[in-house]
Amino acid sequence: MKFSIALLDLEKLIRAACPSYSRKADNLTISACQGRVLVECMGASAVMDAAVIVEGTVTVHARSLRNVLKTYRGTLLLELEANAEALRIQTFRMGVV
Repeated sequence: MKFSIALLDLEKLIRAACPSYSRKADNLTISACQGRVLVECMGASAVMDAAVIVEGTVTVHARSLRNVLKTYRGTLLLELEANAEALRIQTFRMGVV
């Protein structure tokens, strides 16, 4: 999976799909396909248009992803790429579930 999206848009998707009080064990699934990004958490989902380069799906811990995204404040556009081992956000790599 590989796509580009504005940081603010990604944060909106995550807020819409996953409440801020999520537990440490809650997982967040990000899917990119047909020019859209879908975020799912605990049965809720949110979708938005994005520049999808390679389609795919990845699952990460919701709280960990939120903490990583906080470090990118001030960045307009993020590039996310995932495979079976890791999710890459810009130059940072984090583990997947």
